[in-house]
Amino acid sequence: MNRFFLLTLVFVLPVFAASALIDDELNFYSKDTLFTIGVGLMVADIMANSPIDQSIQDWYQDDIRTEGTDDFSRFVKKFGSNKPLGILYASAFSLGFVFKETVVGEFLYDFSLYALRSTLVGLPVLVTGQVVLGADRPNQNTTSAWQPFHNDHGISGHAYMGAIPFITLANMSSVLPLKVIFYIMSTFTGISRINDNSHYPSQVLLGWLLAYTACNAITKTSLTFEADGTKISLGYKF
Repeated sequence: MNRFFLLTLVFVLPVFAASALIDDELNFYSKDTLFTIGVGLMVADIMANSPIDQSIQDWYQDDIRTEGTDDFSRFVKKFGSNKPLGILYASAFSLGFVFKETVVGEFLYDFSLYALRSTLVGLPVLVTGQVVLGADRPNQNTTSAWQPFHNDHGISGHAYMGAIPFITLANMSSVLPLKVIFYIMSTFTGISRINDNSHYPSQVLLGWLLAYTACNAITKTSLTFEADGTKISLGYKF
């Protein structure tokens, strides 16, 4: 992970969200979340340890991939890369903190904190899962079969990182059409990894699902966390 991005997580969050971080963890490691991840693992298991993953990958590479999808992939991949995301979150947080009394500032401040908290809460599971599942990439000319501790590509990190900002926006929005649009956009980075032959569909699925559960844990915290006897909401909503 990019050092700048890691420092943002380690030093900024405890200062500005310390009271919520414990609740984030409790909500993430809840029965509902673990059940959802468990179901995802079962589906991914079937895909990875059968011909399904390879069949989907071959179909995409042979029938879908074009120069246009490559161009699109190069753009949306940036949303899952540590450095661009680190700059985005740090800029949004800084501007939001300075101009917090304005509508735009409040939005930027809330968005950056929610996205960073989501990233942090799911990160240990992401890193652990990548290694424990031990799968290879499709461009390594091997199958997606799980081989514990053989490699570290069992879950797509780009799919995870790239989904979080858009799922965060979806959860902050109260307008259904916007929610749908943001959820669709949350899949773009993951699809780019399939397009680039860098991850199998099961690995992308797990990355996106982990982002989804992480963001929902932060949303649950924001909806139920009590401060001075009153409940706080998601903050800025649109």
